[in-house]
Amino acid sequence: MENKDEKLMNLLKLKQAIAKDLAKSGKVIKREERRIELPKELKQRKIEVSNVDFSKVETLRDIDMQDYDAPDYVVIRDLEKYLQREMDVLHSTMLKGLLKLLQLDYESASRLFEDMAVGGNSKAAYNYAESLMFMNYSKGAVSFISQFSKTVGADVYTYLSILEVMTYFSISWDKMEKILEVFANRDTPMAGVLRMARSMALGKYEEAKNDYSKLVRSGKYKGLLDIYSMMIYDRLDDKERATQLAKILINKKQHCCSFVHSSTILGNQNLPLDKFPHCRFLRVEIAKKKYMMGAMNEAMKTLEPLMKENDPSALALLGTIHFSTGDHDEAERVWMKLSETVPTRIIVGSTRMRSRANGLAKKLLNEKMLVVEEGVTTKMEEEFRKILRDGMNPDFRVDHVDIEPVRLFFGERTCKRISLEREG
Repeated sequence: MENKDEKLMNLLKLKQAIAKDLAKSGKVIKREERRIELPKELKQRKIEVSNVDFSKVETLRDIDMQDYDAPDYVVIRDLEKYLQREMDVLHSTMLKGLLKLLQLDYESASRLFEDMAVGGNSKAAYNYAESLMFMNYSKGAVSFISQFSKTVGADVYTYLSILEVMTYFSISWDKMEKILEVFANRDTPMAGVLRMARSMALGKYEEAKNDYSKLVRSGKYKGLLDIYSMMIYDRLDDKERATQLAKILINKKQHCCSFVHSSTILGNQNLPLDKFPHCRFLRVEIAKKKYMMGAMNEAMKTLEPLMKENDPSALALLGTIHFSTGDHDEAERVWMKLSETVPTRIIVGSTRMRSRANGLAKKLLNEKMLVVEEGVTTKMEEEFRKILRDGMNPDFRVDHVDIEPVRLFFGERTCKRISLEREG
């Protein structure tokens, strides 16, 4: 059995190995190439400030909890001002690391976090792992967090790191749900939001609505809760309330999550992928529109970057596109991949079918993926294909766990720092 000193030495050695791997892989990016500059209009306007108390900030999640939709450049300016008067050395170091993350200088951020992380600070370990994720080195992040757990012990931020890796690099709902269950009985705003995200992902919107009522009184995560609330009303068919909220949120034109989700609910056709190229949800929505217009190749090209993450919504749509163009083998492959990623059902509306199941229909039945509603129990491939051949037929849908509510928890500050253009 290793003693604690040996475990800490192993953690230090792992940190050194990660640094070498980063240097070899060329993932380290020079600071001057990535720095966010303060917009000229903001330099002239003194009024716009964030609602962040930096004395209570140690991670990007703490910033989101207080001011979810504050623009990065506003937070950067306010944080720089706060650092001029912060006297606590450890807290100042943590905040300087967060400032580097906000400025896209991930290498410098990781160096500021790493010594505190090796010393056993779980929030610094989370920040260090996140800086590795932002450099697209998820393998290093997982290795470090795993070793940190063995050395120091697992806590909320250890689990949060693993959840973040799986959300953006290797989606597996079975594993994600186990981590989300860790937060189920905790009485904190963060735990409440993650509990709400889990309920929404599973389509349990009434449960999510109950959590919302408790959370809104905490005064935390206001921007995120507005988006969740709008989504819940929409899914529960309270279109009037959903639309009212959407008309408010769409005015937050600089905040991707607010603008894109409200635009979708309001049925806006011109969704700006060039403005928010990092948005996974937006890519799927644009691909859906292209698919509905018959632009199959354009739709598949739009979805392509999401395949690296096994994005469930992208896989569901891609399988449908392949099926509607007659490539049933590829549709089967994609849908099976989807079912390995998240629980999936292909639901066919009430329709007369013959008693024999063949080919793809039989395979989907064996995988418990094909469901026929309204008590119809006999199915047949020929009839199945007839229903599906026109694509998004009202009698057919791919139903799956939706990870977007979990992704919204991490928010735009995370989404735009984990590139879709990465290798592998």
